[in-house]
Amino acid sequence: MFTQLGSTSLNLWRNLSVLVIMALLGAGAATAQGTLVTAVRDGGGNLKLISWDSNGIRLNAEGASAGAVSLISAARLGNSERMVTAVRDGGGNLKVIVWRVPFNGQIERRQSGQAGAVSRISAVSNPIGNRVVTAVRDGSGNLRIIVWAVTPQGAISRLPGEGSAGSVDVISSTFVGSLGTLLATAVRDGGGNLKIITWRVASSGQVTRLKDISAGEVSEISAMALGTRLVTAVRDGGGNLKLIAWEVDVNGNITRGEEAQAGTASLIIAFPLFGPRLVTAVRDGGGNLKLISWEVPPPPNKIVRLDDESAGTVSRIAASVCRDGVPGNLILQTSVRDGGGDLKVITWKTPLDGKTITRFPSGSSSAGEVSLIGTACFN
Repeated sequence: MFTQLGSTSLNLWRNLSVLVIMALLGAGAATAQGTLVTAVRDGGGNLKLISWDSNGIRLNAEGASAGAVSLISAARLGNSERMVTAVRDGGGNLKVIVWRVPFNGQIERRQSGQAGAVSRISAVSNPIGNRVVTAVRDGSGNLRIIVWAVTPQGAISRLPGEGSAGSVDVISSTFVGSLGTLLATAVRDGGGNLKIITWRVASSGQVTRLKDISAGEVSEISAMALGTRLVTAVRDGGGNLKLIAWEVDVNGNITRGEEAQAGTASLIIAFPLFGPRLVTAVRDGGGNLKLISWEVPPPPNKIVRLDDESAGTVSRIAASVCRDGVPGNLILQTSVRDGGGDLKVITWKTPLDGKTITRFPSGSSSAGEVSLIGTACFN
């Protein structure tokens, strides 16, 4: 006889299932503490946050929801159990929402702040998690840098002293170094070329433009920091993946370093591994997901391609890395819109040296229809 479980019994059964799967995967997996949050635009056009454990098992069955959105950028606040979603809301304006993500994955909404019209968003937190910077394309089509203060309780307030630059299209931003005061924005400028701009971000919210440097034609950009160095993964004028390394000093001066190329790519996402290594997650020329690991040694050494691995058809990609409980390994999780238009979370493992990428035997986990995806990972 089938007996319908109540919500309490269902949660107990889900938690027991997680423990059983962890035990089957080994003692190392049982100590893994990574929680992934996918912030998506669901089939109804609304923001939904879903939490997953490091084995790709869904933690919050219903998800945490907000209103209509048409852009999403997500960022964890330092090493805290808070994150933000920076979205374009139903009115076309920027809204920054603070969320708490405890270990059990039951996401709680905190406060939110608003600004004016936007058409691109890139959100990033400083290392200690009390400031969020949103780099946006404003209502006039120009780059604008807005700083927000976030309290441990999740209150958020917009700070004065924002920065601005000229016409931009694509935007990707990251802090460089460990102090959380040197910001780099990588943009597609009004001429369609890559431009890197560095900024000084004071705790008061004052943003000061420092230096800039340009490169060739691009249509997509994903920027990330490896310590005091910057790496841009771009779709170049030929439609191919290109990595460019940049040296950034404490005064924001930028020097172009080595570069490397791969084949046809779109939907490009870059994220750090360990030390001078990173992964790019892209849609390849066949429309499939491809992960490539790279090493970016100090100049004048060349960028080295380490390994790659593929999965099926995708039309959106987001990615995060979480440390595994197994010493010397990292858990990678790619959150994609699959060939059926649904959210799929695929879990991968790589050693710290990035020389092999292995898909977990459990493969992947799915949720419903999505059209936008952002992610944040909690160790």
